[in-house]
Amino acid sequence: MYWTVYIAFLILLTFFGNYCFDVPKLAISKNNLFIINVFTLLSVIYFISFFLYYKHKITFHDISENKETDHIITENELIVSRISNSEATYKKIYDDIITLFENDKIYLDTNFNISTLAEILNTNVSYVSRTINSTAGSNFNTFLNTYRIQYIKKLMHDDDYDRYKLTYLYTQAGFKNQSTFNKVFKDLEGVTPTEYIQKLKENI
Repeated sequence: MYWTVYIAFLILLTFFGNYCFDVPKLAISKNNLFIINVFTLLSVIYFISFFLYYKHKITFHDISENKETDHIITENELIVSRISNSEATYKKIYDDIITLFENDKIYLDTNFNISTLAEILNTNVSYVSRTINSTAGSNFNTFLNTYRIQYIKKLMHDDDYDRYKLTYLYTQAGFKNQSTFNKVFKDLEGVTPTEYIQKLKENI
C-alpha cells in the first residue's frame, strides 16, 4: 500500500512542477492532458483518504488500548475490594466464634457441630469452615476438639480430680463415646488420657 502512495505523491509533484515552475512542457493532446489531470486528482484524493484512514486507525487503536487498560485496572480493583470484604467478613465471624467458645462454652454440647455453629452465626457452613481454616489454621473438627480437650485437662488439674471418672470427663466436654475421646486426646497430647492422669499423680 505504501508504494501506491509513493507513486501518487510523485505524480502530484510532477503535475505541480510542470505548472508551477518554468519546465519545458511536452506536446500533450487535450484528451491525454485531461486523463493526466483526472488521474492526478484521484491520486490526491487517494492520498488524503489514506492519510485520514491511517490517522483514524491509530486513534482507534489508542482508544481501544486505553479502554482495555481501564478494564484491567477496574477488574484488579474489584478483586482487591472482594478480598478486603472477605477478610473483614472472616474476622467478624471468627471474633463471634471465639466469643461463643470462650464465654458461652458452646462446644460442651454433645450435639454441637459446624451446622449448628453456622446457624447460630446466621451464616453458612462454607463461611464458617473457611474462617476457621484461614484464621485458626485448622479444620473445624480439630478446632472443636482442641477446646474440648483443654476443658478436660482443666478438670484433671483440679485438686479433687480423683472423684471424676473418664466417662464423666469426656461427656462433660462434649464427646459422645470414650473411643473417640481417647483417640482425639492422644492425637493432640501424644499420650492416652490414662497416661496423662498417671503423670499428674506422679508430679504431686
